[in-house]
Amino acid sequence: MEVFFTDAEYLFFIKRFFKKLPWFLGRHAFWVIIFLVFLSMALGWLLFYNYIITPENRQPETRKGLLSFREDVYQKVLNQRELSDQKLKQPQAEDRLNPFVGN
Repeated sequence: MEVFFTDAEYLFFIKRFFKKLPWFLGRHAFWVIIFLVFLSMALGWLLFYNYIITPENRQPETRKGLLSFREDVYQKVLNQRELSDQKLKQPQAEDRLNPFVGN
């Protein structure tokens, strides 16, 4: 025996369910809180297991040949660094205005 609902009846049942839901939760508040505490503990344990325990046990994947040291790029960076250091060590022009002395 199959039961078919019309859209109006279906919406009526949904509306009635959401009207009764706060009353049900209020009557059984202690058990709802206990359920939510256990649910949060289970989710916390799941996150802890996935992100702390599992990565420690997993072997790291190593791929050879993907990383290579490029000496030419390294030398360019060193040269730029030396040039900027030299510019900082050079005395700067003394033609700046002194804000403490009047013009």
